[in-house]
Amino acid sequence: LALTEVPEVMDALHVSTRAHHALRRFSVRPYGGKGYLPTREVVSLGPDGTQLVAVTPDGDDPSAAQVEVMDTATGVVSSRLSGLDRPTSVHWDHAAGEIVVGAEDGELSYWDPSSGMRRRTRTIDGTGFAVVEVVGPYLAYFTGLPDRANSGDVAVTAVVEHSETGESVIVHESEPGAIVESVRISPPGTSAIVLDTAGWMHVYDLTSGDLRFSTQVCPFAAMCVDWVAGTDAVWIKRDSGLTQLDLFSGEETAVPWRADEASGALYGLPSASPDGRLLAVRAAGEIHVFDATSQPYELLWRVGAASDDVWLLEWLPGSDGFVSVDASDEAVVWDITDRRTSERSFEIGTY
Repeated sequence: LALTEVPEVMDALHVSTRAHHALRRFSVRPYGGKGYLPTREVVSLGPDGTQLVAVTPDGDDPSAAQVEVMDTATGVVSSRLSGLDRPTSVHWDHAAGEIVVGAEDGELSYWDPSSGMRRRTRTIDGTGFAVVEVVGPYLAYFTGLPDRANSGDVAVTAVVEHSETGESVIVHESEPGAIVESVRISPPGTSAIVLDTAGWMHVYDLTSGDLRFSTQVCPFAAMCVDWVAGTDAVWIKRDSGLTQLDLFSGEETAVPWRADEASGALYGLPSASPDGRLLAVRAAGEIHVFDATSQPYELLWRVGAASDDVWLLEWLPGSDGFVSVDASDEAVVWDITDRRTSERSFEIGTY
């Protein structure tokens, strides 16, 4: 399919495009089709941002899933990873140059993104296994049956292990009413956080494996916490506004938005560009991009979102562009280099 970019300059600070081309339609398959896993566990970008890998439905069977690698510019599938039994999650390990896939039966497989060939496989005990991410020598995942509809009847365990030795560094078990939602490793690879359905964030030291502290953030904490780029700090979306929390000192500070530009409209977590200069934040019907080097942060661009509910904002490595996925089932690749915003879109489903 041909790609058409139609930039439309609105003014010096507001550049947008309205060229919505559904280049490829596909649906993401969250774990077991239950809609539990956030989008980050079933969609992962490649190292240069030109490709992504996703867990997608396989045929008409609601429990069947497959893993596809596709081009972010066109949505064309370049390869499908074959021989997988109910894959639950994917992660593109940029450092190792491979795709890691977790399956329901506890199988962990490593794949060559170019050829779509399996490199190696290992098995981890537990059902409902899901890979979350790989950072340096650490692998984060959880086992159990994560189903929000029956959360009182399940026990999910979050694990961070050293991938070279296979030794578990952190093991965090769910408690009644506080089911593990996600486990994430900080960009420097020195901290890990476990988020649960009771709204708690548990902060661990990866060197010692010790629990540093726990703090309550919001109901279903996985939806209101994310990493500040390249640091051991997190964004937290609280009722009072957006804050940053340092995971070493425990110090929490308010984010300096311009009051006249934010005016309560910003309600989503920000996503920082790889160099930390820019922040993309979901707002009502739009995505706002801020200059994070100014004090307070200056609003640079507004781009239109198809839905108020944006599930994922992830920057393309090595560029001033990002991918958004929203509740209208559309994924959009935005390029805001030199304050000219172009858009390439294809549809994506998030049960």
